[in-house]
Amino acid sequence: MAFRQIKSPALADQSILNTKLDVSAVSGQTTASSLQNLDTLLVHINATSALASVSAGALIASFDTDDLAEGSAKYFTDALAQAAVAGDIATAVGAEATIARAAEVVNANAITAEATTARAA
Repeated sequence: MAFRQIKSPALADQSILNTKLDVSAVSGQTTASSLQNLDTLLVHINATSALASVSAGALIASFDTDDLAEGSAKYFTDALAQAAVAGDIATAVGAEATIARAAEVVNANAITAEATTARAA
């Protein structure tokens, strides 16, 4: 494959079209499966049709979980954690209450049986 030099006017603002950036427009390249912090990326700024150079670390650092759509994958928030714990506590309290009511019935029956036995004697 012959190498063609890219002249700076080809990279000027508003000279890059989305069709030129389409994956099908680039041939002979391999796919990167990971990035290192200092790897440099050439990004297209859609609003201005400009190109910018940014390190992978700076690109990733410019986002936080507020910038990501949750979808079905829930990210940690204090509210989500508290709601999950509150549900577990409510379930445990309900189970303890059921056990306590059952124990009270068993104890009441045992007391009644013992009192009946004592009166019969």
